[in-house]
Amino acid sequence: MIKPHDIVYRLNDKNRPKQSCKSHHVLQKNQWTPILAEHFWIHTQLPCCISFQRSYVYPQGNHFITVIGRCSVCSSHFKGVILNQLSENARVLMECTYTGNFDVHHINKKRRIIGPAKEKAISSIVIKHLSSETFREKEANRLMINGGFEPAIIPT
Repeated sequence: MIKPHDIVYRLNDKNRPKQSCKSHHVLQKNQWTPILAEHFWIHTQLPCCISFQRSYVYPQGNHFITVIGRCSVCSSHFKGVILNQLSENARVLMECTYTGNFDVHHINKKRRIIGPAKEKAISSIVIKHLSSETFREKEANRLMINGGFEPAIIPT
């Protein structure tokens, strides 16, 4: 489950000596990006290797969450917006736009495996005693259509 948390950081602003810290809401690091990358692949079947730069969370704003990303190969831009804050354990709909030159040939570049995807891979290899090649083949069978592009989210 992905939910925002509060982050506090120190300020060293000489113009505001009484304000020593500032806080804002963010999505938890390394938890949301693999899930969003997998959903992007499932819905678009594009081989883009999207690097998500930031996620803004505005509890009282016009948009609840805004996510910005960019393909590191074709430099196409991703923007996803969740309009309303939802209740606990509810499914979320994100309005996404993807603009740029994503039709160009992509080199075989992969996303780094982090967060829940890494935990899933480690548990499959260590606990279930699968080889890394077998795990990769199972992920490919789960995600790919015959004759399609290889997704950037399949580990090497």
